[in-house]
Amino acid sequence: MNGRVLLLGTIGMLVLAAGAVGGASGSATLADHNNVSSAQPLDDGTIDGVDIPGNESIYYEIDLADKEQVTVSTEGADQGVQLRLLAPDGATELRSASGSAGSFNEPDVSVTYTANQNGTFYLAVSTVSDSPTTVSLTTETPDLTDRFERNDQFESATELSDGETNGLVLAGSELDYYAVELNDSEQVTFSTDGATQGMRVRMFAPDRVTELRSARGEAGSFNEPDVSVTYTANQNGTFYFELDSRTDRSTNYSLSVQTPDLTDSLEPNDELGAAATLSEGQTDGLSLAGSELDYYAVQLNDSEQITFSTEGASQGLGLRMFAPDQVTELRSARGEAGSFNEPDVSVTYTANQNGTFYFELDSRTDRSTNYSVSVQTPDLTDRFEPNDGFDNATTLAEGRYDDLDLAGSELDYYAVELNDSEQITFSTEGASQGLRLRMFGPDRVTELRSARGEAGSFNEPDVSVTYTANQNGTFYFELDSRTDRSTAYSVSAQKVDRTDEFEPNDEFASAPLLTRGRYSDLDVAGAEQDYYFVPLNASQQVDVSLEETGGDLEATLYAANGSVLTRDDNTGFGDGSVSFSYTVRADGNYYLGITSPSNRSAGYRLVLNSNGTIEQLPTVPSRADVSLSTSSINASEPTDLTVTVTDARSGDAVEGATVSISDLQVSATTDASGVATLSVEASSPGDYPVSVSADGYADASATLTVESNSEIPSDAVYSPGSPAAEFDADLDGRIGIGELGTAAEAYASGGLGITGLGDVAEAYASS
Repeated sequence: MNGRVLLLGTIGMLVLAAGAVGGASGSATLADHNNVSSAQPLDDGTIDGVDIPGNESIYYEIDLADKEQVTVSTEGADQGVQLRLLAPDGATELRSASGSAGSFNEPDVSVTYTANQNGTFYLAVSTVSDSPTTVSLTTETPDLTDRFERNDQFESATELSDGETNGLVLAGSELDYYAVELNDSEQVTFSTDGATQGMRVRMFAPDRVTELRSARGEAGSFNEPDVSVTYTANQNGTFYFELDSRTDRSTNYSLSVQTPDLTDSLEPNDELGAAATLSEGQTDGLSLAGSELDYYAVQLNDSEQITFSTEGASQGLGLRMFAPDQVTELRSARGEAGSFNEPDVSVTYTANQNGTFYFELDSRTDRSTNYSVSVQTPDLTDRFEPNDGFDNATTLAEGRYDDLDLAGSELDYYAVELNDSEQITFSTEGASQGLRLRMFGPDRVTELRSARGEAGSFNEPDVSVTYTANQNGTFYFELDSRTDRSTAYSVSAQKVDRTDEFEPNDEFASAPLLTRGRYSDLDVAGAEQDYYFVPLNASQQVDVSLEETGGDLEATLYAANGSVLTRDDNTGFGDGSVSFSYTVRADGNYYLGITSPSNRSAGYRLVLNSNGTIEQLPTVPSRADVSLSTSSINASEPTDLTVTVTDARSGDAVEGATVSISDLQVSATTDASGVATLSVEASSPGDYPVSVSADGYADASATLTVESNSEIPSDAVYSPGSPAAEFDADLDGRIGIGELGTAAEAYASGGLGITGLGDVAEAYASS
């Protein structure tokens, strides 16, 4: 830029000498510099007292070399100032800035530009409004060259080695190129530091065409302008890095190049044939180089469990476990890098054969990481093994059994002898994985009870069922891990004789008639309900109380149609009494129901009083029990369903009963053994009522569940049969945001419990 001197006369008139501008103070009249052709030269420095008229622009000319940067700024304005920087053609606007006057505004402005050619550029200065103002005008043209200039193309790229390089400058729209020599499988991290403008870096292969990595920075208070890329080479050669300023504004910066040694003691193990053999224990100091795969092999015996896990990874890992055939994928897990994520992975599996099993590790981001591997093969046999079928089921007496193990996908079976009307509560404790429990009758086919546990922070993995036997015999309990992951547990078997003089009386149809009096030694068995028949006249009052209760109980008075008239309970008060009085409005048959809200058995004494007589009514119909050969079938699969109908009190077969499934339009009649066979096939999943009617018996029913036979992907993030599976609409093994929303709606409407919603949310977080 040519040096010029601006002289100011004492009368405030502007006098140009030698065609140059210099720093001075005072006021100036610039009306004769109101276009490009009359622009006055502008040099580095500050001009004070520049008067800007309110109705026109004043022009300056600035000589710049290619790649030279200029910053022009104003100070002291009391009106909004506008600056426009024009190209040498005097018309193309390259930069502009406008200020605003007012209490909370900034009237002064600044523009910065890096020239892309040699020439004379023009600056137009004006006010935003029609009001004049006086400012100081500062011009700066810093030196933006560094010791590596010119390195603005592949051919002139600066060669770098490990270390940090300071004092670098990126001039406006200029590009800076760097070259780094790498060996096959060698990793490089290329990063900038100290940039004030958002940078962009692109990494190219030795062919200078294939882009391998890229990163973009952002300038601003809450952004990061610097950039970094990491890559592991797949060949020997020279790799290139291209840097540019995303805003075309110049910035100083530093460079760091790091090429760490990523080989470990088990290399090379990047294919199944070269898998590193591991035994039980932890192996440290391992490295996974970018897109490389690491393979490990572990010898397992049939029924032996393994937990294979990583620790210390900085990048999200992917883990797959393969069978000895090296093809069948048995388990998989994915980690995620980030502040709230877990990059490490773990799988647990129980072998179904002797052999060598394989584990494949990869970096999901193709970025290198150090890590450790842990192999654990605990002994999962217990004193009852083997007990994985009905035939070798472990016979249990009443009591608690500790130190038991359920190995992965294995099943554990237990057998308990029960007498007719004897109640059992079978429960687990201490499980770390969600368990499933199914109770079967002596025929080993009829499923009597079931329960499912859920693993997780807000869930309960243990299970419990309570049942009162309707015959003498051996009853069976089947336990499995719903996640196919092994767990230790304890089992408790508690038997209680819950028969009383009125059993069975768990339906209106079998409710015995009660008159005024006191009835002792009564029991309600678990989830069972006790019903009593009480005929009353209009305006007659009935007084009911339960005394000496052995747990939470609830007493309810029902009308004949099942509607609730009044109730009372002692829930939360343990052994407290229960009582109520009620006056009926009309003659009729009424029923008193006794239940346990906690589904736990309890004894009680019932006191019934009334201000009138309670008369005997005609005998109520007998009650029939209905059992199905199976409680569930698959959709669209023809099945022969066997239905058995027996007398609830005697257990005798009921002949001539009509059995029907109206939704499937099938029916049959029971034979002398009380058995009817229906040929059923349902195309739609759901619950189908099985209705039974017989002379002298109250109508009875059971439920047949038709399940979808769609297959869930083997890598699903949830377990088959879990609540999450019910909301996987597209059956892809994942829970998306829409499917999570559907589950939330079901929870809000009461169609899904908090445990089920937690299962769906946990599956969504893992998807």
